[in-house]
This record gives sequence, structure tokens and C-alpha cells, in this order.
Amino acid sequence: MKRARRWLDTHHVPYRFYDLRKDGIDHATLVKWADKAGLESLVNRRGTTWRKITAQEKPANDHNTLIDLMCRNPTLIKRPVATTGSRILIGFDQHDYNQTFL
Repeated sequence: MKRARRWLDTHHVPYRFYDLRKDGIDHATLVKWADKAGLESLVNRRGTTWRKITAQEKPANDHNTLIDLMCRNPTLIKRPVATTGSRILIGFDQHDYNQTFL
């Protein structure tokens, strides 16, 4: 998150910060992101939130169950998520940001 925000600020790219932890996320937005970027690219399976979820709660590749789980636990979403027009970027990659925003 810090690297992405610093990059945007340095390159004077206007953005609106949306705090998923505080504000949550709705099901429709996650479905739209998953359709554009792929569901697996959205899920942070390395974080502590994923490790705290019990085996019974973890879906076995069930699209809707995984999206519902991310709605209830927004920290399961890889961050940052940057959307512009029809493009969505998951995580920070300087090359992708250069191509998208400059």
C-alpha cells in the first residue's frame, strides 16, 4: 500500500483512497473485480486472516463462497487494488502502474 500511494503521489496521479478494513466491500464490487482480474488474484492466501480461517470455512474453489468470505473479511483481499476505467490492478507493480497511469 505504501509503495503504491508513494508512487501515485510522486507522479501526481489523483486517486481516492478507500479503506477496505474500515469501510468494507460489497458483493457486487468483488464480483466485478473477480470478473476482470480473476478471483485467485484477489485472494490473499499468505496473510494472517487466511491462516485464522478454519478448514471448514475455507471454500474448495467455490466462487460465491469465496467472495462471501472476502465480504465478511476484507483483509483477505490482496491490496492495493487500483481501478481505472476498465482496468484493475491487484498489488503494486511499478511497470504496470507506469503503463496504466502515465
